[in-house]
Amino acid sequence: MATPKHGELEAGAGAVRINPPVGVPLPLAYSGGGDDVVVEGHHDDCWARAVVVAQGETRLAIVAVDICTMRDDQYQEIAARTAARCGIPAAHVTVACTHNHSNAPLLEPFGAPPGPWQEVLTDLIVSAVYQAGQRMQPVSRIRQAAARHDQAAYNRRVDLPDVVCMLIGAEPSWDGLIESLAERLGATRAQLGAPQEPITPNGVVDDLLRLLVFEDSEGRAIASIVSAACHPVTHSFADRRTSADYPGYLVDLAERELGGVALFLQGCSGDVRTRYQSSAYAEVSRLGRQFGSALLRAVSSLAEVPGPHAIAAETREIDLPLKPYQARDWQRARLAEVEQSLDQRAQLPPTGAADIRQRWQLYQESAFLRYQLRWGDLETPGEDLKREHTRVTLQAVKLGRTLLLTSPAEVFAATGIELTAWAKAQGWQSSIVASCTNGYVNYIPPRAEAERGGFEPSCTMLAPGSCELMVDALQQLGQRVAT
Repeated sequence: MATPKHGELEAGAGAVRINPPVGVPLPLAYSGGGDDVVVEGHHDDCWARAVVVAQGETRLAIVAVDICTMRDDQYQEIAARTAARCGIPAAHVTVACTHNHSNAPLLEPFGAPPGPWQEVLTDLIVSAVYQAGQRMQPVSRIRQAAARHDQAAYNRRVDLPDVVCMLIGAEPSWDGLIESLAERLGATRAQLGAPQEPITPNGVVDDLLRLLVFEDSEGRAIASIVSAACHPVTHSFADRRTSADYPGYLVDLAERELGGVALFLQGCSGDVRTRYQSSAYAEVSRLGRQFGSALLRAVSSLAEVPGPHAIAAETREIDLPLKPYQARDWQRARLAEVEQSLDQRAQLPPTGAADIRQRWQLYQESAFLRYQLRWGDLETPGEDLKREHTRVTLQAVKLGRTLLLTSPAEVFAATGIELTAWAKAQGWQSSIVASCTNGYVNYIPPRAEAERGGFEPSCTMLAPGSCELMVDALQQLGQRVAT
């Protein structure tokens, strides 16, 4: 890659298909089936898309990959290979997962050697960056816009008086989820405080779709970055065929409207999902059109960002506290005890709100123990876990007057809104907060949400307070990259 003229901003973009071969295993957590579930075909193409931005000696690479998650060590391997092949410092490489739940992810047992497909996928991701680096051209202007989507997403955490019900699934099944929770706790819908009318979730959603475009001297897009905050779970291997889900629809639309290569960055969607009617590919297209209408409004309102367009990146590793680990034999014994106690209580009518809360605590403890055992199987199969902290990579990237903040966690919508407001107060014209980026560390609920409990706080290994530590570190990075 040639060095751009002093002060001149250049960009290049590349894209490589990453459709896994038929027969590649789909991990249980993402396929909803057994260990023998494999890829049976492809609905639509999945991609690794990359943009390389350069100014003087500074080079940055941002990659968006249509997979759900990747381990920290896998990100580090991709960044190291990118540095070796493309001459971009590893600390300046951003690898974001679009978090679609319908492609074979880079997530195997920790420490396990990569399988054949994982090894090929790593090379394909690096190839997308290399391709982008070979297509560098001067950036004549940067434009940006934002538009709100029309109720394509909902916050799945429904706060009842004594429990938090998770609305995970197609919209017609939401009330059935309330009934299922009530049955497991041995309570009635009324005792849980659920309304008799159909559930209408009203939690926090960041419904702002963001668009950033790098243009050449002819006014054509070299690359564009699209970001929305919503779990791409509409397809979720409904028929064992892979799909980029709604992010794929969005970037295809952006490329048709603007030209160039479009990247999708998953926003803060840890508690937000698509409002789909059935787990079918037709719903991917319908929801894609809903998000797409916001994208078209953003395209029509693109405004030039005044220069100068400086770029920079700051990366920092921090330790986040983990919940206390227990010996695996203790976990198994405690899980059996908790399940038995919950079964016994569920046979009797609740004596009041305090009794329901106790059953709810047992329910959450059961979920956490199951997750802790499974996470141990991924990280150190057959051994006890002894760590008190986990190290995560955080990043701040300056793209002219746009600030990109990244986290490997599934960040909640409220946290994303908080960071966006902070960036605006700091003088940034626009900002993007990307989840599931540069590794993976599961959900990171704000302390208040951790105390409410529910699905995400029950299954994450991160201790309460981790979110606040992450926010503080990201703000510090943002301040550093600004200067």
